[in-house]
Amino acid sequence: MKERINTAFLAADILKALGVEDVVLCPGSRNAPLIQAFGQYKELRKHSIVDERSAGFFALGLGLQTKKPAVLVSTSGTAVLNFAPAIAEAYYQKVPLLILTADRPDYLIDQGDGQSMHQQNVYRNYILQSFQLSHRLSGKKDLAFAQRIINQAFMISVQSSGPVHINMPFEEPLYGASRFPESENRRLIHRLPVRIRPDEEAIAPLKERWRKAGRKMIILGQGEYSDTLLMKLEKFAGEDCIILSETLSNIQTENSISGIDKVLAVMKVEEKEELFPEILLTAGGAIVSKKIKSFLREAPDYEHWHVDKDAAFMDTFFHLSMLIPLDLEVLLDSFGHEEKLKDSPYRKKWLSLKPKAEEIHGDFVRSLGWSDFYIFEHLFRIIPGDTLLHLGNSTIVRYAQLFESARRFRSFSNRGTSGIDGSLSTAVGFSTLSKAKNLMITGDLSFFYDSNALMSRNLPSNLKIILINNQGGNIFRFIPGPDTTGFLEEFFEAKHSFRADKICQVFGLSYFSASDKQEFQAALDALLHHPDTALLELFTQGELSARVLSSYFERLAGSTE
Repeated sequence: MKERINTAFLAADILKALGVEDVVLCPGSRNAPLIQAFGQYKELRKHSIVDERSAGFFALGLGLQTKKPAVLVSTSGTAVLNFAPAIAEAYYQKVPLLILTADRPDYLIDQGDGQSMHQQNVYRNYILQSFQLSHRLSGKKDLAFAQRIINQAFMISVQSSGPVHINMPFEEPLYGASRFPESENRRLIHRLPVRIRPDEEAIAPLKERWRKAGRKMIILGQGEYSDTLLMKLEKFAGEDCIILSETLSNIQTENSISGIDKVLAVMKVEEKEELFPEILLTAGGAIVSKKIKSFLREAPDYEHWHVDKDAAFMDTFFHLSMLIPLDLEVLLDSFGHEEKLKDSPYRKKWLSLKPKAEEIHGDFVRSLGWSDFYIFEHLFRIIPGDTLLHLGNSTIVRYAQLFESARRFRSFSNRGTSGIDGSLSTAVGFSTLSKAKNLMITGDLSFFYDSNALMSRNLPSNLKIILINNQGGNIFRFIPGPDTTGFLEEFFEAKHSFRADKICQVFGLSYFSASDKQEFQAALDALLHHPDTALLELFTQGELSARVLSSYFERLAGSTE
């Protein structure tokens, strides 16, 4: 009888050799072979996370930090489904991730066996690729097949920056296997790194069109900071080009506009026509600003070129005319030496709106009382600039768009799918491998929903958490609509009276709190100087904070009258 191939040990051996460094292991029985296989490698960093939903986001955070795929391991059944939110986020945020789900053999599916369900292609709508191994692997052909699948999954995740799934059925017995595969079983498949260059003949008309356009706009969505990209953008953009860069783009040039919402709010109706672009060039991930989306969606005909090495169809503004499947730096290298039009007033007109918006902003913050707005204004000025910021979704990331002082930081947020689930878990995962100071700023619903992130056995001491507790989803108080339904507080805002002090006590975190300006400064100082993981809970009134934010935009808009 042929010896059956132990796919768990085969996968662990190959993935380690290919460069995997981190494995997130969730408890279970069917995944015992995988736990034993990865567990025998002392060189691997192994992270034990009980809650699979939190574990998925923890692995996402590891991938954000290392730029390498962490391996995420689960048992069979509904545990597999709990990875789904994090996998969707990794898919849209383009973070490498390898998911290994243990399964029962196919002959036990739909037969009343425990923890069994249909797992093949279970993530099909938000995964780069899914693979299925068999529990019946034996012989050289089966071995070659398994080796190819494991290598291919790793290569796709790295090459295309996203999640890849391997479903791995195991027969009993599940425990006791202790040997590594023989050395001849390890077949590694490599891919030569190639920096894709543009087709000069195909790109020549674009270069000429770009050169002749007098009104050019570049918008940078979510992305990573890069010294070289920053330098190339500053050299590339002339007087005929304005760069709009969001907080999460992590790229702020001297002549760019980062407070997009503020600037658009002070723009007069009669100014719009001459500020619309002829060509819009976009790069990076999701755009937070709803105002720029509205502005460009209502604009008359213009060309929209989207730059993405994977040629993603990002028709955000409903004007997409050209997909450019290149890295942005490669495109800039190709375009950068072309002659630019001189004496275009386009960038100057855009930048002339910035001082006006900042003057109104400055006057407004000087008279602020205790509110969410006051907290952000204070935080972004006081927090040391070498801190890495992790921003919760909804109001948190939108507030960050309003403050020039927020540009001092490298910022991260789960904006791939923009859900409130997993923000804290992602920050914990990222901070675990980071040597820098990390600060998570989160809202109350997001925090309580993801509080299992604190169940981690070894919370990183370099992570501090600020929880702004305004007793509900405050965003629903200033977006139009919810207040007209009669269900604002109960169902939209989900108003509550929860506090985080007892949660911190359960998980062994130091806890600080503040409810006014006087308490805030002392509590913030204590948090930032605390030697271990700690949380500061700031209590504000949701209704008041919503009114303050609304009055801020009314003040900006009033300047156009």
